[in-house]
Amino acid sequence: GIVQGKFLRRSKVVKPGTSSCHYGIDDLKIGNTLDIYCRSFRVVNCNESTRRYVLEHHGWCMHDVQPIPLPRDHFAEMNRAKMIRESGVPGLDRKRKMNDLKVVMESQLGKQSSMTDRGMFLEHGTDALCFHVTWDDRSRLYGNIQYFRLIYHLADDTIEIARASNTTRDGTVTFPKLLKRSKLPKSGQAFDDSDCYSWKDLAIGQIINVFGRMMLIVKCDRFTRDHYESNGIHLREDMPLEVEDKKAEIKRVVPPYNGFG
Repeated sequence: GIVQGKFLRRSKVVKPGTSSCHYGIDDLKIGNTLDIYCRSFRVVNCNESTRRYVLEHHGWCMHDVQPIPLPRDHFAEMNRAKMIRESGVPGLDRKRKMNDLKVVMESQLGKQSSMTDRGMFLEHGTDALCFHVTWDDRSRLYGNIQYFRLIYHLADDTIEIARASNTTRDGTVTFPKLLKRSKLPKSGQAFDDSDCYSWKDLAIGQIINVFGRMMLIVKCDRFTRDHYESNGIHLREDMPLEVEDKKAEIKRVVPPYNGFG
C-alpha cells in the first residue's frame, strides 16, 4: 500500500489488558509476538550491535537471538520476477515473448536487438506442434461439443488455441481465438515456467485445463508425431474427432383400458 510514515513515535507502549505495565527489552526476544494498538508484530531478527548488547548485559542466550526466516510473499516474488524479465537483464533467459508494441518502440528509439532469447528461435524457428482438441460442454444447459486447434510454438513454449474451421455452422457465435499466444498455466495461476504446460505434458487422450475448460486432445498432425518420436515419446493413435450423441430411446406403451370409450 501507500507508505504512511511512522506507525509509532518514540514512547512507552502499554501491554494490552493492563494500564501501567509497559513492554521491556526482555519482551523483544526473537520469536515473540507484540500486540501494539490492535496490531500483532512478530520479532524475527536484530542487528549485530543489538545482539551483542543483550548477550552481554541482559543475560540472553543464543536461542533468544537466533533469527527466524521471514514468511514468503508470493506476490512480491512474482512481481520481482516479472520486472526482471521485462527489464531485459543481459544473460537472463526470460523465455517470454515481450509485448510487440514495446519491441517496436524500443527499436525506434535506437535499441539494438538482443541475442539473449534467440537460442530456442534459432533452433526451432517457426516450428509448431498442432493438436486437435474438443471441449465437451454438454453438462451445462444448451451446451454442446466444440472443436479447437491447439498450436504449441517450440521457439518460446507458448500455446495458441483457435476455433476449428469446420464448426462455423454449429449455432454458436464465431470468434477467431479462444487463447492468444501465451503461456498456459496448469491450474489457472503460474508463478514460474514450471507451473505452465510444456510440450511433454501434451499427449493424445490427455485432458488439459484451459482456464476452467477441460479439453481433450484427440488428434495431431504428422510433424507433431515425428517430433515426439525423435524425442523418444510414442503417441497413441488418433481418437475419433466427431463424438456420436446418444439419443434417448422412447418406447411407446399402450395404456390399459380404463372402462371409458
